[in-house]
Amino acid sequence: MEDILLTLPEGVSVLSLPKNVAFQDKTITFNATYKQEGQKITVLRKLTRNRAKAYCEPAMWEDVIKARDVLSKDAKAQVLFN
Repeated sequence: MEDILLTLPEGVSVLSLPKNVAFQDKTITFNATYKQEGQKITVLRKLTRNRAKAYCEPAMWEDVIKARDVLSKDAKAQVLFN
């Protein structure tokens, strides 16, 4: 889990927050939320592996690639402010 709190200086305003993300397949669940309250921005990301083994079976590979793409896109998300 990743929990981030950003406090912006007075006079700085948020133009855009990333969209929340909710992804689930047979082996991985990932959620990311972005909230603004005044000058505070909260980012919460949670990744859960839903499998018994610590490694991926070949049959899981397609799902792993989909999850990797979702996580990669979210990791590049940006908060825009002026």
